[in-house]
Amino acid sequence: MSTNVALASGETLHFVYPYSSDITFSDGSFKMSFAAEQSQTASGSSAGIGAYALAHSSAVYQGAETTFVLSHENAYMKVSLTPGEFVGYSLRGLTLWSKGQTLAGNVALDVKNGALEVSESVDYVQKNLSESPVMANGKSYSFWLSVLPEDFSGKQMYAIVHMTRDEETVTLPIPINGAGKLLKHSVTSISLPALSKSYAPKWYEPVE
Repeated sequence: MSTNVALASGETLHFVYPYSSDITFSDGSFKMSFAAEQSQTASGSSAGIGAYALAHSSAVYQGAETTFVLSHENAYMKVSLTPGEFVGYSLRGLTLWSKGQTLAGNVALDVKNGALEVSESVDYVQKNLSESPVMANGKSYSFWLSVLPEDFSGKQMYAIVHMTRDEETVTLPIPINGAGKLLKHSVTSISLPALSKSYAPKWYEPVE
């Protein structure tokens, strides 16, 4: 089904990306869910990250030549790692977690000022790989994650690496220090130390 709308010159148009039938508009805000569960085709690939964006623009309608520039109201993180003790394991995914903080959730985006109001906040974002590489010595692997802007200065964040080998499942939490402010429309890059069981908290057993 298509809908044709007659527009008058000088009208203000508001755009949001990506499109979803679940997005609603009321009280001057777009309302939608910002996903905590995300997928990535392969290690190092940022293709498809736009599916988890939260981009917005406004423009005055000037006919067929109306142009607009999207501003990303979300932040991006690139997390890189090397296998260390886990050469030969299949890399399945990575979770960013910070207890009680806001990385995803339901949001209301004010179209006038771009302000975000978050409800039902989620304190993690998980990225799952569609293609799980067997990690090799000397190689680096990376994840691209879309998160809500947040200031993590002085707050503890963990990168939880998910791996398997045969019947063995490993979930390895590694503390991230210095994440700082995750700013909208920008990328924060984090390089983890070589993977080692020693980074897991003493109370946590990473291997199942």
